[in-house]
Amino acid sequence: MMMETEVLPTYQNVVFSNFRFPMIVVFDHPIDCPTKFVARLFDSNVPTKYATVADNLDELRSQLPLSFNRLDRHTSDDPTIVEVWI
Repeated sequence: MMMETEVLPTYQNVVFSNFRFPMIVVFDHPIDCPTKFVARLFDSNVPTKYATVADNLDELRSQLPLSFNRLDRHTSDDPTIVEVWI
């Protein structure tokens, strides 16, 4: 069963202390949202219901928390993954 997604306008005001290891995975037009870029919040390796969406990568990055740092995708990641923010 697919998880219901709660689309947030931004991650700027999210309290991340409720998560063990929060990270945001940025996807380029994933299969469940093929017309947008998506930034889904994960708690360690478990996806949460929270995501933001945008038409382009720059717009999506502006929605991410200022305190997070970008990591390049790993070569073994799914091809739709652009980067990860921790």
